[in-house]
Amino acid sequence: MQIIDIARIIILPNRQRREFDPERLQGLQSSIGKVGLQNPIVVRLPTAEEAPLSSQGWVLVSGERRLRAVRDMNEFGEAVRYEGRALDPGQIPATLDTELKPLPARRAELEENLRRDNLSWQEETAAIAEITQVENDLAKAEGRPAPAISDLADDYLAPKRAGMKDSSGDAQYAIRLLVAPHLSDPDVAKAKHVDEAIGILRRKADAARHAEMARVVGASFSARDHTLLQGDCIALMAGMAGAQFDVILTDPPYGIDAQDFGDAGGRLVSQTHGYDDVGGEAWETLMCEFVRQSWRVAKDQAHAYVCCDIDKFHFLSNLMESFGWYVHRTPLINYKLDGSRVPLPEHGPQRKWELVLYAIKGWRKVTRIYSDVIETRGDVNLSHGAQKPVALFENLLKRSVRPGDSVLDPFAGTGTIFVAAHNALCRATGIELDPIYAGIAAARLQALK
Repeated sequence: MQIIDIARIIILPNRQRREFDPERLQGLQSSIGKVGLQNPIVVRLPTAEEAPLSSQGWVLVSGERRLRAVRDMNEFGEAVRYEGRALDPGQIPATLDTELKPLPARRAELEENLRRDNLSWQEETAAIAEITQVENDLAKAEGRPAPAISDLADDYLAPKRAGMKDSSGDAQYAIRLLVAPHLSDPDVAKAKHVDEAIGILRRKADAARHAEMARVVGASFSARDHTLLQGDCIALMAGMAGAQFDVILTDPPYGIDAQDFGDAGGRLVSQTHGYDDVGGEAWETLMCEFVRQSWRVAKDQAHAYVCCDIDKFHFLSNLMESFGWYVHRTPLINYKLDGSRVPLPEHGPQRKWELVLYAIKGWRKVTRIYSDVIETRGDVNLSHGAQKPVALFENLLKRSVRPGDSVLDPFAGTGTIFVAAHNALCRATGIELDPIYAGIAAARLQALK
């Protein structure tokens, strides 16, 4: 170690760090003023390519923050002490890299490597993990506490490379430490940047956790885990405890007098609407109470999927938002590949799609991103004119649920919700007013394995 002139220290232009947090730099100056400079900077002799610089002195390897802090203190006339004695203004203790012991030498090598501009995020992440371990080993050998993440981020993470402000450097540094052990994972290694890599790891962790939940839940899952209630859904929901369902998934009356729809010239005689779908104020009152109770019985973080007619979408959307739901601006589309309804048989066209309103409570996250267009084929019809296919409900549920979650269908019809929820290892509660349809739903429920 030797005392050298700051003016003779060369900071190469390709060092990655260009900015330093002023507040943290001032904090370092304050610390140096109170307890003195704890560690010398590290320098090296210029390489052959840098020979013209040799007359000027030494090339900085590590310790730029300390160098800047000491230089600023000199400018303001503040004394800098090292090992109990005051340094002359313009001077700083430095160690030549070749004189370092193995751990400090490795730290200096890694720090200089981290200053390169052309590092990939994978290379930077691996270097950060190693230099953190070296710093911890040095602290242990010297009998001092391990360095804080904030100090390591200040020293080794370039804010511009991180793509974030200095104040966010701590979190970015911590993310790199989380990702580093997984760099051998091909999916992680192929990520375009570290934020994408941490997203991949989170999804994999979620998948592993869900698989374990499925294993545990599936071991004892049976038809007994579902509940079928026959009666008025509004009255039955009003008697339920609040905040118990993760998802509300239902196909309520559309309020468009569907009971008066024709049978498409005799081609759909087995699928006409045999229930009361009266519209007007009666439907609006029903929907208002449905939304009120749905909000109450849904958990603090929940999703809702409500099948609806195009003419009623905006009314229902505004109604749900008035109770606190966030409603996605555009509906999901159920594209029925084998749809055959023709409202005007002599004029066309054939109707192939239906709408599903999607709403969020408490910003519950989806399991993953899926298309807003869902292709389905109809199931064997059980005499219900609006029977939804199991595939549709399964598609909607997989966006939102995890094994063991609870699902409510207040307008259960013939029990599509039970089959879909059972396949997703979710506990379903279905309510159906019509005793005939409730009986069909009960039969489907009993058939579940």
